[in-house]
Order: sequence, then C-alpha cells, then structure tokens
Amino acid sequence: MEDDDIHESPLTLPALGEHTATVIIAHGLGDNGRTWMNLVTEWSWCDLFPHIKFIFPNAPSLPVTVCSGACIPAWFDIRSYNDLYGGNHDKSGIGTSRDYLNRLIENEIDNNIPSSRIIVGGFSQGGAAALFTGLASTHKLAGFFGLSSYLPMLPEVEDIIGSTALPRLLAHAFSPAEIADLGEFIEARLPSVQIPNRIRDELNEMRCQAVPTAASKLLAMRDPV
Repeated sequence: MEDDDIHESPLTLPALGEHTATVIIAHGLGDNGRTWMNLVTEWSWCDLFPHIKFIFPNAPSLPVTVCSGACIPAWFDIRSYNDLYGGNHDKSGIGTSRDYLNRLIENEIDNNIPSSRIIVGGFSQGGAAALFTGLASTHKLAGFFGLSSYLPMLPEVEDIIGSTALPRLLAHAFSPAEIADLGEFIEARLPSVQIPNRIRDELNEMRCQAVPTAASKLLAMRDPV
C-alpha cells in the first residue's frame, strides 16, 4: 500500500493456515487497533478462522469537536452527538477514512485475495466509517458490519451507494452474544472448507461462556460514537 502521512501502519494477525480471506476491523473513537487485535487473538487461541488474515487499522489523531477540540484517535470529526445521522458531518474526514479503508481492501486484492473474500467492519465510530465504506465500495465484498454503530451522512447515502445488496451485519448492545454474532457472520460469509462445523460449534459455545478478557475490556469502553 502507498505511504500514508496520517495513519499509522495497521496491526495484522496473519492467517494461521492457508490465507484465503481477509477481515478488516476498525476501532472506535479514542481507541486503537490493539483492542480488537487482542479479542481476535483469543479466537486464534481457539483455532478459529485459521484461513483468515485480520487487519486492525489505526485512526489518526484528529481534533474532535465534541471532545472540546482535543486531538484523539478518530476516523472523522464529530460536531454534535445530536446529529449523528443528519447532514452536519465532517464529510472530508469521512471521505478520507473511506479512501483509506478502500486502500486496505485494494492492497488485499493486489495480493490475490478476491474482493468476494474480504469483509470490512468496525465498532462504534469505526463501524460508521466501515458501513459508509461498504455501501460506497465499487468492489463486490463478502460483506460489511457495524457493531454498536450508525451510518453517517444518511441523507447523501443513496447518491453514493456502490455495490448493491451486499450482506451486512448490524448489531447493538455490545455483549458476548454480539461477539458470537460477529463470528457467525464471518464464518458464514468467509467459510473454510476444512472446519466450518467445528467453527460453528465453538461459536455456539461462546454464547454460553463468560465474556473473554479482551471482550470485557471492550464492554467497559462502550462509547456512543
């Protein structure tokens, strides 16, 4: 991927087996990619998704209006908590994040992963950037998702929609079940011919277990944006 002056290099977890699919997960406001990397590492300990490479991009530090102008990791400025869906958006920042996530997608395509084997998603504000990217993408992705998230620039979305009818996951009230929902969405959209049944059994078991360590940290950080 070409050099980027504002984004740190993304964190990655390579596929443990043959790399046949990629999932990109964007973190929430004020966070970084390592939080989600820790969660997916726990999946790796259970030998889930050995065919998938996970990418955890880091948002640049930007002045955020609702945080009194403080510079924190953000995918775009948030001008008001009361207009998350309306027209008062940082359109330039949202466009920059969309372009950056698209470059990550295109880098995977350049490395012989078909777009139909790539999912982009995120949590909270990262989910907002990912939903916008998925809807506006010119690539036929395997799907996209937003956890405890929202779709920014709602009035303009119909004018910028790219690929149609892409599978998507929208989940709220972050919980162990939501983590399992995400895992099931990934398994359904990016199946491995080797172990799909065992993966499904592992995910069902997750619903009955206590929240894993990394997920507990995420539950404590539930920001609204």
